[in-house]
This record gives sequence, C-alpha cells and structure tokens, in this order.
Amino acid sequence: MNQRVMPHARNLSFRVTVRAFLVGLVMLLGGCAEPGVKLQPPPLVKDTKAVLEDYVGLSESQARDLARGRDTPFRVVTRDGVSQMVTFDFIRGRINADVRDGVVVAYVVEGAKQRPPKVPSP
Repeated sequence: MNQRVMPHARNLSFRVTVRAFLVGLVMLLGGCAEPGVKLQPPPLVKDTKAVLEDYVGLSESQARDLARGRDTPFRVVTRDGVSQMVTFDFIRGRINADVRDGVVVAYVVEGAKQRPPKVPSP
C-alpha cells in the first residue's frame, strides 16, 4: 500500500516544485520591468572629443550640472580610488566618472568607442 502512495506523493511534490519555480520566474521577470521609465538615446554629438574632454578638471557638482544640461546621465563610479556601488544596467551615453578630491580626473562614456591612453614613445 505504501508503494501506491509514494508515486502519487512524488508526482505531487514535483508539480508543486515546478509551479513554485514558474511563479518565482514570472515574479522575477515582472519585477525587473520598470513601468513608466522612458529611455532616451543621448543627443548626437559631432565633435565627441571636445565634449568629452570638458568634464575632466571640473568639480563633481559642475560636471553633474553640465551633464544634466546636456540631458546626459552622469554617475561617479570611483571616488578617491574607492569603487562605488553602481548598477549593472547599460545606458548608452552615460558618463561614468572617476573623482579624486572632488574633481573629475577621468571618465568613460557607455557605448562609446574608447581610445587607449597615449603612451609616450621612448
């Protein structure tokens, strides 16, 4: 008699596990969506080098205000050599700044082709 009950119990347990997994998956995927958030592509820039270089040397607040005026997302990813907590989402055109002593010393623009730093030839 126990042999008849066991297969039914295993089958029920499997069904419950599968349903729990599917419900969890739906909740996970549904929770990742952010309704009402509109992603806008960054404005097209003709002279990229001139625009990007003007962030270096600015204070953090000046750089943030400049980016805000250009409708460009801005965040600090490194402050005084310490990596900050950031999200892993990708926003094309966002400025990821390295700030030291309150001044932007370097940056990366998400989605832009990055040039390797120039190394002086010997």
